[in-house]
Amino acid sequence: MATFTKILSDTKTHAKVLLSFDNDSATTAAAVDASSLSDHANGAKLHINHINHGIVGRVQLQFKGSSTDVEAIDVTGSNVYYGAVIKNTATNTGATGGDIEAVTVGASGYILLTLQKSGFAENN
Repeated sequence: MATFTKILSDTKTHAKVLLSFDNDSATTAAAVDASSLSDHANGAKLHINHINHGIVGRVQLQFKGSSTDVEAIDVTGSNVYYGAVIKNTATNTGATGGDIEAVTVGASGYILLTLQKSGFAENN
Protein backbone atom coordinates (compact mmCIF):
# COMPACT_ATOMS: atom_id res chain seq x y z
CA MET A 1 0.00 0.00 0.00
CA ALA A 2 2.71 2.50 0.88
CA THR A 3 6.46 3.00 1.15
CA PHE A 4 7.62 5.59 3.66
CA THR A 5 11.09 7.14 3.84
CA LYS A 6 12.54 9.00 6.82
CA ILE A 7 16.04 10.52 6.89
CA LEU A 8 17.39 9.86 10.39
CA SER A 9 20.79 11.51 9.95
CA ASP A 10 22.55 13.33 7.15
CA THR A 11 26.19 14.37 7.43
CA LYS A 12 28.76 15.39 4.85
CA THR A 13 29.90 11.77 4.41
CA HIS A 14 27.00 9.49 5.43
CA ALA A 15 23.24 9.28 5.72
CA LYS A 16 20.96 6.93 7.66
CA VAL A 17 17.60 6.36 6.04
CA LEU A 18 14.67 4.35 7.39
CA LEU A 19 12.35 2.73 4.83
CA SER A 20 9.08 1.26 6.01
CA PHE A 21 6.67 -0.86 4.00
CA ASP A 22 3.00 -1.52 4.68
CA ASN A 23 1.78 -4.52 2.68
CA ASP A 24 3.33 -3.29 -0.59
CA SER A 25 2.57 -5.69 -3.40
CA ALA A 26 4.36 -5.63 -6.75
CA THR A 27 5.23 -1.94 -6.81
CA THR A 28 8.30 0.12 -7.67
CA ALA A 29 8.74 3.26 -5.60
CA ALA A 30 11.41 5.83 -4.87
CA ALA A 31 13.13 4.79 -1.64
CA VAL A 32 15.93 7.38 -1.36
CA ASP A 33 15.94 10.70 -3.21
CA ALA A 34 19.63 11.56 -3.15
CA SER A 35 18.99 15.19 -4.06
CA SER A 36 17.22 15.63 -0.71
CA LEU A 37 20.49 14.88 1.13
CA SER A 38 22.97 17.59 2.08
CA ASP A 39 25.88 18.32 -0.28
CA HIS A 40 24.39 16.24 -3.12
CA ALA A 41 25.39 17.16 -6.68
CA ASN A 42 23.86 15.78 -9.87
CA GLY A 43 25.50 12.48 -10.74
CA ALA A 44 26.90 11.87 -7.24
CA LYS A 45 26.38 8.34 -5.98
CA LEU A 46 25.32 6.74 -2.73
CA HIS A 47 26.86 3.41 -1.70
CA ILE A 48 25.24 1.04 0.81
CA ASN A 49 27.47 0.37 3.84
CA HIS A 50 25.11 -1.36 6.24
CA ILE A 51 21.57 -2.74 6.28
CA ASN A 52 19.41 -3.67 9.26
CA HIS A 53 16.05 -5.13 8.23
CA GLY A 54 12.88 -6.89 9.25
CA ILE A 55 10.82 -7.71 6.15
CA VAL A 56 7.91 -10.06 5.50
CA GLY A 57 7.85 -10.60 1.74
CA ARG A 58 10.69 -9.28 -0.41
CA VAL A 59 12.23 -5.92 -1.32
CA GLN A 60 14.77 -5.46 -4.09
CA LEU A 61 16.84 -2.27 -3.80
CA GLN A 62 18.03 -0.80 -7.10
CA PHE A 63 20.34 2.07 -7.99
CA LYS A 64 18.60 4.42 -10.43
CA GLY A 65 20.32 4.55 -13.80
CA SER A 66 19.68 7.01 -16.63
CA SER A 67 18.50 4.22 -18.93
CA THR A 68 18.89 1.00 -16.91
CA ASP A 69 18.58 0.49 -13.17
CA VAL A 70 21.17 -1.70 -11.40
CA GLU A 71 20.14 -4.23 -8.77
CA ALA A 72 21.88 -3.62 -5.45
CA ILE A 73 20.47 -6.33 -3.17
CA ASP A 74 17.36 -8.41 -2.40
CA VAL A 75 16.19 -8.07 1.19
CA THR A 76 13.92 -10.53 3.01
CA GLY A 77 13.52 -11.76 6.58
CA SER A 78 15.16 -10.23 9.64
CA ASN A 79 18.90 -9.75 9.68
CA VAL A 80 21.83 -7.36 9.60
CA TYR A 81 24.05 -6.98 6.52
CA TYR A 82 27.69 -6.39 7.47
CA GLY A 83 29.15 -7.46 4.12
CA ALA A 84 31.24 -5.49 1.69
CA VAL A 85 30.14 -2.04 0.60
CA ILE A 86 27.53 -2.30 -2.15
CA LYS A 87 28.81 0.20 -4.69
CA ASN A 88 26.45 2.14 -6.92
CA THR A 89 27.54 1.21 -10.44
CA ALA A 90 24.56 2.73 -12.26
CA THR A 91 25.35 5.18 -15.04
CA ASN A 92 23.54 8.40 -14.22
CA THR A 93 24.91 11.96 -14.31
CA GLY A 94 21.51 13.63 -13.94
CA ALA A 95 19.39 14.81 -11.05
CA THR A 96 18.41 11.21 -10.18
CA GLY A 97 22.06 10.10 -9.85
CA GLY A 98 22.38 8.38 -6.48
CA ASP A 99 18.66 7.63 -6.11
CA ILE A 100 17.63 4.22 -4.80
CA GLU A 101 14.35 2.52 -5.74
CA ALA A 102 12.52 -0.27 -3.94
CA VAL A 103 10.77 -3.00 -5.88
CA THR A 104 8.44 -4.76 -3.45
CA VAL A 105 6.63 -8.07 -3.55
CA GLY A 106 4.14 -8.38 -0.68
CA ALA A 107 6.44 -6.45 1.64
CA SER A 108 5.74 -5.31 5.18
CA GLY A 109 8.38 -4.16 7.64
CA TYR A 110 11.43 -1.91 7.64
CA ILE A 111 14.91 -1.44 6.18
CA LEU A 112 17.46 0.81 7.88
CA LEU A 113 20.19 1.85 5.41
CA THR A 114 23.53 3.42 6.20
CA LEU A 115 24.67 5.15 3.03
CA GLN A 116 28.09 6.52 2.19
CA LYS A 117 28.22 9.50 -0.12
CA SER A 118 30.62 9.18 -3.06
CA GLY A 119 33.98 10.89 -2.91
CA PHE A 120 34.68 9.95 0.71
CA ALA A 121 37.03 7.33 2.16
CA GLU A 122 37.30 3.94 0.41
CA ASN A 123 34.45 4.63 -2.02
CA ASN A 124 36.28 7.17 -4.20
